Amino acid sequence: MADPGDRPGPSLDPRRAGSAPQRSIAMPALLLAGLIAIGGMLWRSETDPQILFLRHPAEARWIRAARPLELQARGASALSRTAEFRVGFELAAQRPSGDPAPELILQTLRAVVVKLDGRVLYDDQAREPQINWRVSRRVTLPADLDAGRHELEFVVSNPAGPPLLLAYCEALALRSGSGWNSRFGGGDWAAALDADELPAPELTGTFPRVSEAFGSLAPWLAAVFLTAAGLSLAWERRWRPAALSEVKWSSGLFASFIALAWCVLLLNNLPKLPPAMGMDARGHVEYMEYLNANLAIPLASDGWQMFQPPLYYALSVLYARPLSGMLSSDWFFRALALLPMLSGLVTVVLCHRVSRAIFPQRADLRTIATCVGGFLPMVLFFSQSLGNEPLAAMWSAWAIALGVEALRNPALAIDTRKQLSLGLALGLGLLTKVSVLLLVPPLLAAGIAALRQAGASWRAVAAAIARVGGVCALVSGWYYIRNWIRLGHPFVGGWDQARGISWWQDPGYRTWEQYLSFGESLTRPIYAGTNGLWDGLHSTMWLDGMLSGKTLEILPPWNFAPMLAGAWLGLFPLALILLGAGRAIARAARGENDGLTFCAVSLFLGLIAVIWISLTVPTFSSIKATYLLGFLPCFGALAASGYDTLARQSWQRALLVGGIGCWAVFAYVAYFAIG
Repeated sequence: MADPGDRPGPSLDPRRAGSAPQRSIAMPALLLAGLIAIGGMLWRSETDPQILFLRHPAEARWIRAARPLELQARGASALSRTAEFRVGFELAAQRPSGDPAPELILQTLRAVVVKLDGRVLYDDQAREPQINWRVSRRVTLPADLDAGRHELEFVVSNPAGPPLLLAYCEALALRSGSGWNSRFGGGDWAAALDADELPAPELTGTFPRVSEAFGSLAPWLAAVFLTAAGLSLAWERRWRPAALSEVKWSSGLFASFIALAWCVLLLNNLPKLPPAMGMDARGHVEYMEYLNANLAIPLASDGWQMFQPPLYYALSVLYARPLSGMLSSDWFFRALALLPMLSGLVTVVLCHRVSRAIFPQRADLRTIATCVGGFLPMVLFFSQSLGNEPLAAMWSAWAIALGVEALRNPALAIDTRKQLSLGLALGLGLLTKVSVLLLVPPLLAAGIAALRQAGASWRAVAAAIARVGGVCALVSGWYYIRNWIRLGHPFVGGWDQARGISWWQDPGYRTWEQYLSFGESLTRPIYAGTNGLWDGLHSTMWLDGMLSGKTLEILPPWNFAPMLAGAWLGLFPLALILLGAGRAIARAARGENDGLTFCAVSLFLGLIAVIWISLTVPTFSSIKATYLLGFLPCFGALAASGYDTLARQSWQRALLVGGIGCWAVFAYVAYFAIG
């Protein structure tokens, strides 16, 4: 006979729960639009010369000079970065006079000088700005080459990126790849590297491997795991025959505990943070200084971070300006971190609100969702940095909560006040960061589905959309109209040419290997984003893989052993998120429409946007999970759904709670500054 404590909670599947699911073509349409977008990205990556996606043809390989990747961003300069490549070949006999001259096929980033035995054969330096790197160039070699040893040399220069070469000559059996030598900037000759080989930055090697960090914590990890699993079993025995899911107050109590833990962490860390910590922190401070000095919003062309919408900076100046005369310089910059900190805390609280809407009958799943959202490392460390991302994430989480609540209770969708609140959340979000725009398609789909479920006519649906859009436009539209008038584009990114600020950063190009490989973040995760997309996302979601924009001189005050161990510990909640997302995407494809399908489709669209950014801005810093910070409630809800799939018996629940508890404790400890 089954133990009453072994019974699972109510199923998440509406059909098994006895109620008919809401159905809508909106979610399948969004999934289809996402797939079409992926197809469009693949086509653009193969055809657009502005996208530096290198594909190795069958004839040869793209090669690069052997040098470590550099972390700093660099401006385009007339002083091009130059790499030299050379290869020797042997002719056993002089070529017959009637044979056609050998032809060398070239593709380069960007300009190239070709020399044969020291004599210049080809030089396109003067034409460099007009070079389309996707178009192969053909260089005719002398038809009467003598027998003996010859050497081809290629001098490749690039003012705004890495100098790379692809070359082959069928007649001489020459193909760029292994066996070719290179040197960079006049240094020593060494074997050239395949473009897929991206040497780790030197900073990476100064940190222990994940295995070393994990091993040093093994006894503590085991103790925390066993304690969490034991508490899970004890809890179920205490509340038997009621299942854990039926103890209604438990999730609210746990959410309060997480909020308290956040307050303790922030109060402890504030005096210990380096001044102006965070990615591009100096640029954010310059924006605030501009606002303070000019009482006007800068144009995107006025500075490094001036392309950002103004709300975060205006609020920071508003509360920090009176403090400038009372605090030392270091404490003033720390005070600027208060707004991101509070934004992160509110976002975690909104995770619990979203979980209540998605799992109204499941206190256990609300607890799991709030735990994953509350201790996700990227929100823990990123909320302690200067920048507009945490505030934008807070507005996004508010909008997600309103959308999910409308799906749960369609009567809310026809409430005018809720519609105006959604418009306000989106407007404030877009006035903080343009990435909030990613929420518009899934919110539109969810809103239409909920309104129709509530019996609203299409005229009422159009009126509701107009109210939401009108409030959003009233709050934020003026800023984007200003951009359009002054710069020619409503949405201006940091890489937009309209800014007149040209820059690049390693690796400076993309290949299939960067999108298909994974593993560096599980061994040496610091700056693992130089290796490719998935390593970059993993190392910035489950630990501070970019060290909050700092270098060895001023590191953030994290506890590095538990932080690095997060690369492995994070695999457990990641598996739950992927499992929950897989379930929800399958249901969305069938037209089912609820909070989980909304979360999964939203994250799917967000991930597509991240991939697109990585393609169009081929820098390691463009690959970071913090772009998805606004989807924090979605991560928590999907993790809870994955937990529900596996948690059928008490021993299974104990193992799952042990794993989640172990991860959460060490995630918190990693970013609790000591000393």
